[in-house]
Amino acid sequence: FLDYLSAPSHLPQIHRQDDSITLKALEAPVDAHFQSYDFVEANFAFEAVLLKLIETGDTQGIAKTFSEPLQGANYPIRYPSAPLRELKNQCITLNSLSMRAAIKGGLSQHISHTLSHNFAIRVESQTTTDALVSLRTETLITYADAVAKYSLKGYSDPTCKAIYYIRSHLTEKLTLQQIASAL
Repeated sequence: FLDYLSAPSHLPQIHRQDDSITLKALEAPVDAHFQSYDFVEANFAFEAVLLKLIETGDTQGIAKTFSEPLQGANYPIRYPSAPLRELKNQCITLNSLSMRAAIKGGLSQHISHTLSHNFAIRVESQTTTDALVSLRTETLITYADAVAKYSLKGYSDPTCKAIYYIRSHLTEKLTLQQIASAL
């Protein structure tokens, strides 16, 4: 132990370098890009309804209320020359928001993260806007369905831990004694 403490330090050297860049000024101030900001409040209201449906696991409500997800949203186009990239960005954002709503609804972080990871990969692999529109719908319904089936909201902490343990050991023969010992 003393040899370790008295050995010369092999810490890496830190070299500082200024890699900052100067951003070009916008052609016009950001305020000039939009004549009205009414869409912002409407988008937040739309998003709140959508996320509440996921949080409560209401797949029927999603299908009924949003036959075409995001039809009630009015987002300014950021990539007019790249509609596929535009839609991918929307899908990635929707995936992240849906994951947060599912966690708030009681879905475990592990399940939510797995869903999010899988959807992110699928979003980036899509090559058509039609496929992305379909994936958007699937994302909403999958998260809401997962909340409906696997949410632990309202259960006590020991019950949640027991359920997590059982889920992570499903392929093994479990006894009540093993579960109790693990907890």
